[in-house]
Amino acid sequence: MFRAFFQTLFCKKRFEQELDDELGAYLEQTMAENVRRGMSPEAALQKARGELGGMERVKENVRAVRIGVSLDILMKDVRYAIRSLGRNPSFTSIAILTILAIVCKPFICSPSGGTAVEAA
Repeated sequence: MFRAFFQTLFCKKRFEQELDDELGAYLEQTMAENVRRGMSPEAALQKARGELGGMERVKENVRAVRIGVSLDILMKDVRYAIRSLGRNPSFTSIAILTILAIVCKPFICSPSGGTAVEAA
């Protein structure tokens, strides 16, 4: 399980290549089966693709259920947020100062200088 998790995060190209290979092998196998039943190779390939339902849709379904995909999505969101904040430094500064004020307020306003739990 941990192996699959780390492969999802760090070996994306290999995972995609293995997925492409597996889907290609499935198409070839299904096409060969259809040819044995008497279909022409073109018709057999078309029927195999129809049974599969679209390569990209299948790939998206596989990606959605693999282990670690939610962490992968979170990392993409964090990178996007950092890029977005970097585009507008004044907004970033105001946002950071606001967050610091909210977090530090219990410590500053506490008469005893205690912890946030004591101040709350």
